[in-house]
Amino acid sequence: MLQGVSLLEMTTLFKQLSNHEHKFAEGDYIILQDETCNGLLSIIEGDFSIETTYFGGRFCMVEFISAPYTIEPDVLYGIQRRYQSSYRAQSPCRVLECPKSMVSELMSSNVVFQLNFLNLLSTLASRRRQAFPSSPTPSLEGRLAQFFFRLSTIPKGRKELRTRMSDLALYLGCSRPLVSESLHRMQVQGFLNMRRGCIEIPDIESLMNNTFV
Repeated sequence: MLQGVSLLEMTTLFKQLSNHEHKFAEGDYIILQDETCNGLLSIIEGDFSIETTYFGGRFCMVEFISAPYTIEPDVLYGIQRRYQSSYRAQSPCRVLECPKSMVSELMSSNVVFQLNFLNLLSTLASRRRQAFPSSPTPSLEGRLAQFFFRLSTIPKGRKELRTRMSDLALYLGCSRPLVSESLHRMQVQGFLNMRRGCIEIPDIESLMNNTFV
């Protein structure tokens, strides 16, 4: 968000935000899903996970990310002002909070900050369009890969989908044994690992770049 901002402006801003820096220990929740957004939160140091539940808790996608990262800037304004995911520290994390009033002031007085904010929103919109391919894939493996991708906030890195095989089969409209067979083939190919109640995807990009998609 501060890329291109002058050193003087950045120094002034950090002085204003000196009382708005928060520290979180490993395992602490930084933000909970459905919590109201009152400012712009940026994780400036540490490793963390993004946890998002879908369909009444039947699916929980956990994504593992490293700082720097700005948390859901698109919910700061507009009608929907609640966070769509939970954020949990996987190592000690430092978080900088910029109150909404200060964000509004920077948006009106600092062109660089305004452009950075708009660029961030455009990137989020582009990611969401990519989550919905123009044409469906006929294979069950491809449908599974697309489903994992749609549940992801970040289109890269390690993911864990926590769900039951029966719920996954119900959503995809096929039998549980067929889903199990497809996941097993994907595991043999090295694209995921299965354990009870959890599907681990080491690298979502490798999965989506595979030919069955």
